Amino acid sequence: MNNETDFMWLKNTTEIRKYANIALWGAGKYCQTNLEKFIEALPTIVCILDDQCPFDSIKNIPIVRPANTDAAMDAIVLAVDKQAIAKVKDRIKNDAQFSNIDIIPWCGDEDIPPAKQQNPYKELFTRILSENINSREQQIQLSLSYRAMTDSLAIRPNFKDIEFRRFSQNGEDGILLYIFSLIEPTNRIAIEMCAGDGIECNTANLIINHGWHGVLFEGSNERVEKGVQFYKTCRDTFRLPPKFINAWITKDNINDLILDCDIKGEVDLFSLDMDGVDYWIWKELTCIYPRVVIVEYNNRWSADQSVTVPYADDFVCDGGLPDMPGYFGASLAAFTKLGCEKGYRLIGSNRENTNAFFMRNDVGADYFPEVEVKDCLSHPYAIHQHKTKYPMIKDKPVVQI
Repeated sequence: MNNETDFMWLKNTTEIRKYANIALWGAGKYCQTNLEKFIEALPTIVCILDDQCPFDSIKNIPIVRPANTDAAMDAIVLAVDKQAIAKVKDRIKNDAQFSNIDIIPWCGDEDIPPAKQQNPYKELFTRILSENINSREQQIQLSLSYRAMTDSLAIRPNFKDIEFRRFSQNGEDGILLYIFSLIEPTNRIAIEMCAGDGIECNTANLIINHGWHGVLFEGSNERVEKGVQFYKTCRDTFRLPPKFINAWITKDNINDLILDCDIKGEVDLFSLDMDGVDYWIWKELTCIYPRVVIVEYNNRWSADQSVTVPYADDFVCDGGLPDMPGYFGASLAAFTKLGCEKGYRLIGSNRENTNAFFMRNDVGADYFPEVEVKDCLSHPYAIHQHKTKYPMIKDKPVVQI
């Protein structure tokens, strides 16, 4: 911990930007617009610690209440105003777990400076994020930039640095663009389980903006009908819209449902987000050999817990939203073991640690090395989920993997 005499009052973000992780503390006096400016100027913010902010998150940055101080253990604490300085110092003084954290006061009334360009693709990437949904040209430019950057061994960004969403729930659109820019697609076939209406899902951006062929499975007939109508009228897909299958997925029908679509063998992408018996479905999948697999994992279980919910054909999730208990799916450790058995390695996750990306071992090893499970459960949101939600499900039945 810095001594009081060591605290610096800063007029800009020059000193702050050198830190890899920042927790923005004491932001209550700022409205959402100003907080968004902070996030844009300081792209390494991992969480916003605030008692009064009415939002759950801002631009994908989770709001964590200061009572959960350990959520910022590995972050730099950035206090926005003078009142917050005293509160922060009082909250964490004499606590050994915060001994390596710097507190950098901020005179919060100055204009927010523009973010510093740190990578060769940064300007292009920022422009893409500012565009609306019709961003094919910008995405193509970014994809070409990724290839040129990687070929020259200039820099290889972390997944959290290249996230963006066009149709995905989180930043999966950006991660998938990056992945398939480097390994390049083969047949451009994407299969998604529990795709909803197919408009907000992991495969929509690839289908609409990059000409992929999608096969989308969904249990709700109403959502299927909505998706069918959308893609029939979308100018980019009306000639060859993705195929929707209205079905309840079980381990006994998963292979037949895919084979009935005349698909088998290698496909580029398989996405699994059932909020249910996902582990057992992937385990039974044998008719296709995806190059990349996305699975939603339950971050309420920690990195050393290799468990899944027991299999049941009629399993229904016990609340997957942030304010619900969340008894569903499997831990990342369990999925990683299963992936290893099937010839896949874990290569990363989205920023909030909810969706994991696996790559087949014979694909892209030079570009995408294996990462550890704990690295995909280190975000403050995942830490918060384990601390507050795991106690709600710890007595539920599980199968040890």
